[in-house]
Amino acid sequence: MKLTDLQDYVWRRAPLGKHIVGRRVFADLVQLTVESWEPMNLNHATSDDATAAVCGSIERSVKRMHQVLSGKEPQEYGVFWAFILQLMVSVIIKIMLEWWQERASNRVWLVTMQSELTK
Repeated sequence: MKLTDLQDYVWRRAPLGKHIVGRRVFADLVQLTVESWEPMNLNHATSDDATAAVCGSIERSVKRMHQVLSGKEPQEYGVFWAFILQLMVSVIIKIMLEWWQERASNRVWLVTMQSELTK
């Protein structure tokens, strides 16, 4: 599996709000989520609260990285855009978490993708 396969997988499962940010921005958010994924912390999360805390950490990381890559200050986004981006990142993490938990092979694929992206 390649990053583009995962981006397509997540895109197909995301709600219609994905069209507001567009395919390119959505794909970028998926890539940033892969780069921010915390496999060790997720593997050791033994409760829903622990999993939610790890996902919150991933979400904050994606938000910071997207802000840096976009070159925009938070006030430049506006409340609506910031809300939509936050919502899409949450959706992406939820879909990827379900995919991650589905099979051990998915966990291997994601760690491999992450390693290739962060070399």
